[in-house]
Amino acid sequence: MRLGLADRCLENGDAAAAGKQFAAVLALPGLSPRQRRDIGLRMAHMHLRAGDYAGARAEYAKLAEQPNAPWGFQSLVQLCIARTFLKAKDWRGAIAAFQQVRDMDAAPAHHRQEAKECIAEIKRVQRGVPARDPKASRVSIPPYPKPGAVLYVAPNGDDDALGTQDQPFATLARARDAIRAFKQRA
Repeated sequence: MRLGLADRCLENGDAAAAGKQFAAVLALPGLSPRQRRDIGLRMAHMHLRAGDYAGARAEYAKLAEQPNAPWGFQSLVQLCIARTFLKAKDWRGAIAAFQQVRDMDAAPAHHRQEAKECIAEIKRVQRGVPARDPKASRVSIPPYPKPGAVLYVAPNGDDDALGTQDQPFATLARARDAIRAFKQRA
C-alpha cells in the first residue's frame, strides 16, 4: 500500500512525500534483499526524474555497495550512475563511470557493450560531432562491376563500325546484334 502511495505522490509531483513513503517501506521488517534493491532503485530513479543528479548518484551508490547483489544488478546501477553524469553534462564523470562497467569482467556482455558505445558517443560529442555516426548504421552498397563490353551508338555512327567511342554504331538494333554475338562466343 505504501508503494502505491509513493507512486501516487510521484504522479502528483511530490517527490518529498514519495521519498517518505519509500523510506517507510524500507523500514518494514521481512523485506527480501531483492525487494530492498528494487525499492532503492525506484528511490534513485525518483531523484533522477526530479533532476537531483547528486541525490540519484548517492542512492545508486548505496545500491552498488550492497553485499551479495548480483553482478548484473551492480553493473546496471553503475550504468545509472553514469547516466546521472550524462544528464548533468559531466563528461569526465560519465566516462569514468562507464569505464567501470566496461571493465567489470562479471558484468553481462550487453552492459559492457553499452558502456563502450556510450564512451564512444561522449567522445564524439566532445569533438563537436553528433553522438552517433549516421553512416555507422547504414548499409554500404558495393560499386557496380565494370561491364564486360561497352558499345557506343550515335546518330552519326555507322552500323559497319566497331561500336567504340571513336567508331560508334548507328542503331540500337546493331548494338543488340553485337551483344548477341558476344554471348554466343562466350
